[in-house]
Amino acid sequence: MAKRIKKNNSTNSSSHPEEVKFRLKGWERFIPILKKRSWVIILLLVVVMGAIWITSNNQRSQQNMLESLQTVQVIKGDLIAIVGATGTVTANQSANLSWQTNGRIAVINVKVNDRVQEGDVLSQLETTSMAQNIIAARADLVTAQRNL
Repeated sequence: MAKRIKKNNSTNSSSHPEEVKFRLKGWERFIPILKKRSWVIILLLVVVMGAIWITSNNQRSQQNMLESLQTVQVIKGDLIAIVGATGTVTANQSANLSWQTNGRIAVINVKVNDRVQEGDVLSQLETTSMAQNIIAARADLVTAQRNL
């Protein structure tokens, strides 16, 4: 803060009877000394120090975060995961199969995930469970083959 000081000067009548001088206290007395360039330098120093403080603070927080992570030595092994859920299971691919006849399956010639070609026999029905017309057609086929 500045204080006003009144001064009586009786020796010099040409000057104002009361001159006002300011006495500056504390840091305010350095303001006239500092020029504009000095203020810019001080401001830059404050900005640089703030940037350094923020950077070091970020590095410390990242270090603390890394220390809180749980890590283990890498080993080769089997991964076992148990998943519990409710809902509907649907296949990625599906096909509608239509059968020309019904009966019991006697033999299945393929396994799951086997590749098959067109014309491959996938399964065979038991002859005892076949419909009567299939049995008659087979008998006719045998008779026709003998007559050739």
